[in-house]
Amino acid sequence: MADLARYRLAKRTQGSPEVPPQQPNTYEYTYVASALDIALALLSTDLAKNAMVELAKVFDHNLTEFPRIFQGATEAQVKTRIDAFVEILQQ
Repeated sequence: MADLARYRLAKRTQGSPEVPPQQPNTYEYTYVASALDIALALLSTDLAKNAMVELAKVFDHNLTEFPRIFQGATEAQVKTRIDAFVEILQQ
C-alpha cells in the first residue's frame, strides 16, 4: 500500500470546474497511488531507462523542428537526462 499522502491526487467530476483533492484513506486514492508506485518502480529499472534512451534518440532524430534536444549528445549524456527525468518523477 502506498504511503499516506505520498501523492497529491485530485479528481474533477465531468462538467464541474472544481478539482477537489482525493483523500489518502479512500480506495480510489490507494489504487492510483499504487499504480504510480508500480509505474515508477518499472521506470527506475535499467531496462526501462535504456528503452527510454533509445526512444528519446529516435524521437529526436525524427523531429522535424529545430533545435533537436539530443542533437550531438552522446549515449551517456542522453542517459544522464533520462536518469534526471526519472529522479524528478520520484520526488
